[in-house]
Amino acid sequence: MDVTAETDAEKVFAEYRNTMSRLQKRYPKTTFIHVAVPLTSKLTGMGGLIKKTKDLVKKVIGRHVYGYHDNVKRNQFNEMLGKEYDGKEPVFDLAKIESTFPDGRRSSFTKDGKTYYCLAPDYTYDGGHLNELGRKIAAQQLLLLLASLSEKAN
Repeated sequence: MDVTAETDAEKVFAEYRNTMSRLQKRYPKTTFIHVAVPLTSKLTGMGGLIKKTKDLVKKVIGRHVYGYHDNVKRNQFNEMLGKEYDGKEPVFDLAKIESTFPDGRRSSFTKDGKTYYCLAPDYTYDGGHLNELGRKIAAQQLLLLLASLSEKAN
């Protein structure tokens, strides 16, 4: 399921938490890794122009336009995920990885006075999928997490 502007993030998270609880009881020897919902980008340059044009066409024909409003809901879900599991169970914060530039800055926007994170434009070719650099960084971080879990198990 994709998290969009219409998603009830609290309801989805409650279902997620209940499902994870049932799975953990059913498979007590399994280590589950919680993964943050991925983000989309605020594209700039030619990619941004193409995306804006596509979004305009979608609006005209009555289709849903992805973007900031989706990221608001994704950020809300990810905040709940972090509060519930971070420091207690393994969490792969894909959203944080996707929104963090190599120099440590975060790609973000502000809506109604609140900061929300979005996919760094450097890591995507279309605003929603990781490019080679983004895939490499995410894979490296996942391997580091898996290695740390392996060390704890031994």
